[in-house]
Amino acid sequence: MAKKILIIDDSALMRRVICDIIDSDSTFQVKDICRDGLEAYEKLKATTYDAVVLDINMPRMDGLELLQKLQED
Repeated sequence: MAKKILIIDDSALMRRVICDIIDSDSTFQVKDICRDGLEAYEKLKATTYDAVVLDINMPRMDGLELLQKLQED
């Protein structure tokens, strides 16, 4: 069974590139994509992933703020 990956990046180009790279290996599958930390936080509360690819510099909630919020929870 493929490992489920969550991609979090505000750049549409980077999301596409990262997805293409990950999906090129049948061991992994991009399960969901988020545009910022706030959207990702809601997804992470509702869904379990095997790994997360997280951008640091994003609007609304950046990657470091997301990590801090997840640690607090």
